[in-house]
Amino acid sequence: MKITFVVALWGEWYTDVFCSLMAKSMLADGNFPSIGNRAEARLRIYCDAATRASILAWTGIVALQTTIPVDFVLFKIDYRAPISSHHQIWADALVRARREKGTVVFLAPDTIWSDGSVSRLIDVFSEGYAAAFFPGFRVASDTFFDSTRAEFSDECAPISLPGPELMRRAMENMHPLKSVFVRHSPAFPDHGENMLWPVGDEGYVLREAITHSLFAVNPSLIDVNNFTVPVHSSQIDRIYWASGSDDILFLSLGPVSRDINWYEASGPISAERLALKSLAWDSPLVSSLIRRRFRFHSGVRDEASWRAVERASDLFTHRLLVSREVLRLIRAVDDAGCRRAAEVLTLALTERSLSHAVTTNGPMTFFCPMKLPSLQSFVDYPGHKLRHLILSHATSGRLEITDLKRMGEFCNNTGCVVRVSTEHGNEYINGSRLIAANISCGEHIIHLVDKMISSA
Repeated sequence: MKITFVVALWGEWYTDVFCSLMAKSMLADGNFPSIGNRAEARLRIYCDAATRASILAWTGIVALQTTIPVDFVLFKIDYRAPISSHHQIWADALVRARREKGTVVFLAPDTIWSDGSVSRLIDVFSEGYAAAFFPGFRVASDTFFDSTRAEFSDECAPISLPGPELMRRAMENMHPLKSVFVRHSPAFPDHGENMLWPVGDEGYVLREAITHSLFAVNPSLIDVNNFTVPVHSSQIDRIYWASGSDDILFLSLGPVSRDINWYEASGPISAERLALKSLAWDSPLVSSLIRRRFRFHSGVRDEASWRAVERASDLFTHRLLVSREVLRLIRAVDDAGCRRAAEVLTLALTERSLSHAVTTNGPMTFFCPMKLPSLQSFVDYPGHKLRHLILSHATSGRLEITDLKRMGEFCNNTGCVVRVSTEHGNEYINGSRLIAANISCGEHIIHLVDKMISSA
């Protein structure tokens, strides 16, 4: 097994963090030294000539080179657009990994890793996984960097901190920005990169709602784009999902002043608002990612409390998943010319009529009426009646019109039997004439009918 750890370095600050924290955490017994004969590994550093000279002058470089082969790729960093340069580096590393038929692990220079993280990654890829997903935890560099560097001042000695201890330090130096991502924050950022549910003073349950890059991937086994995001939903089951800080853990350092505009959000988060942002940053990865729970803690003392908080997070993410699919449906029926139906679905979404009623995941079949009464007539509907109306026009499973004709009848999502018939060359769904069939909407399918289905 071939595995390349890739770091992109630029500027004095990132180089300082790399030498003082990140590289030394990789010297822990459970990280680079644990690889041994288990993999053909190397550390590849992308940087400019001045940065390479600084790293080679670092006292700890000998200790690092003793544990893993280190090579440099000279790369011209555009300091005016470092993020763009970083993505170019990732793209180059992916090309090399495909050519070598190996795994690439991206290590940000401003991170510190728990002892055992690399060993766990080697386990994961030895088990046949094509990629691994593991979120990090942000800490304030203003306090964390200096105190940790002072404690571990020997430049040649490892920083050996197991997950619980590293998380204890993380919570003591948690970046203030993390507080606005707490589920009930009054100023949740528009860019909802994660959500946090506190569990007393023990830690947080973390959920992710938008596309994130995979930091460890074998591109010859799973198709990813240049941002290391999977291209095909059929390959998602080849990803290993870390459980949290007990599994694979890194802390990301950031100044308190970074992303300060994120503190200026207009209000608390809702499933509907987050669903809009989630679709704007969508990918085949997201629906599976939303369902995953990640535990970040320094030690679990009250397992019942953790389970209760995880269930609460499940309720919110269920509403989020339903909202995402309803928004897809709204766009699809509106594009098909069913403006009134789109308005009714929007009404149901904003009133949370659907998120509380839909209890199943997976593909659905929808029957969308072309003609509907005025929107005001639906505004006056009680919530349960509106839910019943919409669910009576849906059934579980992706059923094309040929499937429906073959079945002859089916149960809608209110449990009522709906009959399919053919008269004078036209198909009817409980008396409503089929206008257009087999309109794809993601994993779902839509059939247009001329009016509301009579059993509704």
